[in-house]
Amino acid sequence: MLGAAALAASGPLGRPCALPVGDQVVVSSCSETLLDHGEEWGGKGITAQIIMQCAQGHRQRFGDGGLRVAALACELVDSVQRQGLHHLVAADSFQRAAASVDRWVQQAVDGGSLGKRMEWASLHDASSLVASTILAKPLLHSLCQTPSDIASLCNTTLQSFLHALNEQETGALVPSVRVVGSMGRGIQESQALLSTVLLILPTPPRLPQDQGDPTALPIVSVALFDVSVQAETNSTPGLAPQPSGSSADGVLEDGEKHMLERVLGTLVKLRVGVVASQKLVHPWLREALGRSGIVVLERLSILHISSVQQLSGALPLSDWTAAGLDASKLGVCHSPTQRLVGSQKFLQLVAPAEDDLGPSARATPEWRTTVAHARQRRRDCATLLLCAPEETSLRELEACVKGCLKCLSAGLADPALVSSAGYWEAGAVQFLREERRVEAAAADSASPSARRMRLECWDSFVSAFEKVALKRCGGAVAWEKAQESASSALARGGTSSTEFEALDCGNVLGGERMGLGHVEVAESVRSAVQVAVQAAVCAIRVRVDARGLGGSGK
Repeated sequence: MLGAAALAASGPLGRPCALPVGDQVVVSSCSETLLDHGEEWGGKGITAQIIMQCAQGHRQRFGDGGLRVAALACELVDSVQRQGLHHLVAADSFQRAAASVDRWVQQAVDGGSLGKRMEWASLHDASSLVASTILAKPLLHSLCQTPSDIASLCNTTLQSFLHALNEQETGALVPSVRVVGSMGRGIQESQALLSTVLLILPTPPRLPQDQGDPTALPIVSVALFDVSVQAETNSTPGLAPQPSGSSADGVLEDGEKHMLERVLGTLVKLRVGVVASQKLVHPWLREALGRSGIVVLERLSILHISSVQQLSGALPLSDWTAAGLDASKLGVCHSPTQRLVGSQKFLQLVAPAEDDLGPSARATPEWRTTVAHARQRRRDCATLLLCAPEETSLRELEACVKGCLKCLSAGLADPALVSSAGYWEAGAVQFLREERRVEAAAADSASPSARRMRLECWDSFVSAFEKVALKRCGGAVAWEKAQESASSALARGGTSSTEFEALDCGNVLGGERMGLGHVEVAESVRSAVQVAVQAAVCAIRVRVDARGLGGSGK
């Protein structure tokens, strides 16, 4: 059932799966959503669990291709059982076939036959990659009704991705993009909010409504706590926890009030404008800070804390008394505002532009220290605000765009693309069949029965690979076209970047074609085949061990 469901949901003409999850029904054709709920669509057995875990690992790395891994792995496992193949011979043949696919993809990229090097300068290839990923999700077809809808979503996604790239210690470029959904609006209203973080808080503070350009607001300093800004609580059976030192009726004792006043004095002296805490802020301190004009953000999630830290450059403090707090540990941002997106209220934080942090004659030494250190620590970030008219399409859009961001990261790390929509698979099938012909004609020391068994296993892999490719590209007619185009490209010895098959949206956009190519990240497709074989081999061995068949059969 797992393999059938993965095949059914694959490709632009696939069918979304409806999964009962608790008292709700989740509808999706996106591997991120489906694999996270794998048990609801036939993933309870040990074989299915192995395959799903491998597929999830691939999807988490590349953002797409999880269903390809699941479908191919299931087909390989079924072929061993159905044809009675010896599991050791099958494992060896499948691994050699996967190595041949890997070698062919590399040759396709290097030689220009159905592959190419990704050109980031023009962003044409990056747009093709995003559009190809979006159009492979049937549920998104009703959202992207025209090429301009897809172009707008591609531009928004790329703008967020490129703005939020940060270099890690390893030298890798990693984007810091948060995806936020808004229901009840058209996809055309999606936008990239650069250097901006939107937060949803359990108890939002009272803030002015965003009236336009948030960068026109004053720049304030940020103090960040990853602990509760209050003394540790004492719990008494039958009574609610209360701050240490507080009396039962909530009146502060002298010792606690003295400590809270000292924290207040430190924050006011440093002219802090925002206090953000992962946990609670003492009610007395919260009210006192508010009277001093300091915005208090409490009970932030780990994700929110990380976002505020990246945007502002503040160092998280683990001492609630702020004993070690000085100007060098603060961050900076524009004054927070409330932003209304549809019917949902967000707290909006915006990072100052570099020019706004320049020297000022009115700046105090403490402020110059804060700015200097925050500049070094803060990271570029963006919020990608996605809009859709209803919940199902919004959840699908969010999952797909998150996958697109990972696909772009993979394309940045290894900028090689292959022509998708069945084209690279068709070329790989031809290459595998040629390898099979060469092996059948070669002389070796193996017995005729052993050679026959190897060839049977090889043929089994090709059949499974072709079945998955046929389904993913949209059916027999599309597969035949892909085979013809692949043969033509291979016969010419290569293809230019303008000869990649254009995005054919015949069943999506009323027959319109876009000036973009069907592409996938080469490293992703190579990894998908390798991971599928690894999952299949592991599942076959587990099944053999469980049945006690040893090396004597399936």
